[in-house]
Parts: sequence; structure tokens; C-alpha cells
Amino acid sequence: MEPLDRSKAVIELGKRIVAGLKLGDDVTAQWMAHLVAEKISLAEEASDPLRDIAVSECVNFILKLWAHRYTLPPYMRPLRELDPLLRTLNSLGVNDAIELRFFSRPPSSEELEGATEDEKELFEFAIGIDHVARELIRYALSVASERSVDLVKPWLEEAFRGNLEAAVELQIARLTLPLFRVVLSPMVTRLFYAVPRTSVARTASG
Repeated sequence: MEPLDRSKAVIELGKRIVAGLKLGDDVTAQWMAHLVAEKISLAEEASDPLRDIAVSECVNFILKLWAHRYTLPPYMRPLRELDPLLRTLNSLGVNDAIELRFFSRPPSSEELEGATEDEKELFEFAIGIDHVARELIRYALSVASERSVDLVKPWLEEAFRGNLEAAVELQIARLTLPLFRVVLSPMVTRLFYAVPRTSVARTASG
């Protein structure tokens, strides 16, 4: 990405930060919003001999602010709409690296060596239910996050264009936002309807 394009993306992100800071009545937030807005104005209005310096100072300031965004109070933090999802994902332990929700791993063939065929089928069924639980949790989180998608998407787009670090936010988006309006996978649907209604209710209740 060309430096000029990156600078534009970072400055656009800075404008979003300013808009977010102006939403509250906090004196510190208002002061920070004014400072960022002032640097953006200088970068956009400076004459040619001084423009590169003004743009560089503005971009560096916004990058530092972005890098320390997690230290800001919640009401001042960019992408704060994702905070409830982040807390929920952390508490549930749902992430890309984990295929199962309740089992640490599927049982090996050696571990099932002494089991009867009926017992093996029950183990396989339990693993299938575990897959279903994980997918249903992710689907529920995606529906819960739908309210935030319009607010979060522009932030992530500007961060991507500006080549900014946003690993946590992108992980949350990957786990939840892409699932909007997506039906359950065929495997999940088959397993879900294979479970007796009483079993589903009993599993859901604890």
C-alpha cells in the first residue's frame, strides 16, 4: 500500500476517533478530540512545503492513540461496541482453535478399544452434540452482534486500509460478524434434528 493511501486511511480513522470522543461530556475526551481534530486540520490544510511534516505528525499521533486504545476508558475506546462480545467469547472459550465446546479432544481409537458398538455410537453422538453446541453458540453470538455490524464495519475497513494492528477486533469479527444471515451448516442441522426434543431441553438447561 502506498504511504499516501495509508496516511489517508489513518486520518479517516482519526476522524472516527474524534467523532466517538465527542459523544460524551468527559473533559479529557473533549480535550483529546480537540487535539486530534487540530492535527487532522493541520495535515489537510497545510501548504505543500509543510504538508508532509503535518501529515506525518498527525498519522503518528493517531497511530499512538490507536496502539493504546485498550488503556482508554470504555466510553472513549474505539470499537467499544465489541466489548460485550469479547467478554462473552472469553468466558465461553469459543475461538477458531477450538473445534469442540465441552470435550478437550475426541477420544482416540485406542481409548475406545474396549467399548461396545453401542457405546462407540454414543461417544460419536456426544462429539456431534459438542460440535452443535459450539456452532449454536457462535450463531447466537452472531445474531447478538448484528446491531453492532454497521458501527464496527467502517472501523475495521479503515484499520485494514491503514495497515493498523486490530488482531483482537478482527478475531471477534471472524467469529461472529460473518455469520449474519447464514443458516446452520448441513452437518449442524442434521445433528440438531437427530436429537430428541427432551434431550435438547435437558442439555440447554444444564
